[in-house]
Amino acid sequence: MKNFWFWIIVGVAVVVVIVAVIISNMIIYKGGSFLSLTDKYIGIVKIEGSIYDSRDIINQIKKYRRNDAVKGIVVRINSPGGGVSPTQEIVYELEKTRKERNIPIYCSMGSIAASGGYYIATACDEIYANPGTLTGSIGVIISLADVSELIAKIGFKMNVIKSGEFKDTGSMFREMSDDERKLLEGLVDDIYNQFVEAVVKGRSDILKKKLGVNKEDKVREYILKYADGRVFSGRQAEEYGFIDELGTLSECIDACAKEAGIEGKPKVIFPKKPRGLLDILVGENTLSPIKDRLEQTPSVEYMFRIF
Repeated sequence: MKNFWFWIIVGVAVVVVIVAVIISNMIIYKGGSFLSLTDKYIGIVKIEGSIYDSRDIINQIKKYRRNDAVKGIVVRINSPGGGVSPTQEIVYELEKTRKERNIPIYCSMGSIAASGGYYIATACDEIYANPGTLTGSIGVIISLADVSELIAKIGFKMNVIKSGEFKDTGSMFREMSDDERKLLEGLVDDIYNQFVEAVVKGRSDILKKKLGVNKEDKVREYILKYADGRVFSGRQAEEYGFIDELGTLSECIDACAKEAGIEGKPKVIFPKKPRGLLDILVGENTLSPIKDRLEQTPSVEYMFRIF
């Protein structure tokens, strides 16, 4: 009899866990309360600060993709860019969401949406920016320190045992060789071309109309004139065809809702974001230089730097 009740309790517990998992995958929070699955919502994906970890952002996108109540997504970008891989991972999830759900995905730029921030924006159907938004900065950068002269002055020597000629390429303890520089330049060129192709893919239709051309090669030539790392204001970006509209986040949400077929004022949801100790110490504005530096590791970057 004891075994019978034991297995009954275990069975009930398993059912409760399964139901909880299903509900957590179906329901998104709105200000701490559950969404009504009968209503229509615009989901906001927030990308703030330097992009070195894509996990939280990808989880936001996945939650919206799995919920049929979400009829459109607005990606709010306030970022100078960051690592190449996490940036590309976010773009992949946005493209996957459009393919699986066929819902509009719009971008609203905040103070800055440059380099990797702009890369992500090109994956959206429409890009909105403020006139004074800093955007563009299409390019790739590797920043490597060289303290070899300082080390020579203080009499410090570094012994390195390596398996191949290029294993310690970029070491700060010695000058870079010509062959090493060529190797890194080839790496940067390849990743830069990936950035350019993403812009061509995302802006091709708009720029074909703007330029009055039919061939994608012409679009690529046009983009390359501006893809030298320069930064634009939002107003310049609209003039050059790198964004679609000048407008606020609210206007972007309204436009996305209209495209999604939502009548009247759209209901907007923000996913709950857990706050860690570092967020509490430096504040919720993840553009904090302190937090950026703590998160950053040496990497090839889609990054706009001003210091």
